[in-house]
Amino acid sequence: MRHGPLGPGAGLVIAAVVTLVIFLNGMTEAKDLVAITGAFTGITGTLVGTLLGVHVASVGKMQLQTDRDHAVRMQAEAMAMLNEHDRDEVKRRADEAK
Repeated sequence: MRHGPLGPGAGLVIAAVVTLVIFLNGMTEAKDLVAITGAFTGITGTLVGTLLGVHVASVGKMQLQTDRDHAVRMQAEAMAMLNEHDRDEVKRRADEAK
């Protein structure tokens, strides 16, 4: 996760800029500022959280695939070391376990 802190930090900066622009354009009542800023930060937080969640999930999926590929290679190497009778016995037991 190379740019992890960038997303939330950028979201906070954007929320602060939006709040400042709204304030400078004449909306000075606290309830109005809170309503608009709250809606904006809620949306920004949801989007940033979604993007980070997708990123974490894809990293986990890649690791799972790497681990699976390694296990398949190790199984193939182990089976290659067995003689034909033992390989057939392992396959028969695996089929029975299904």
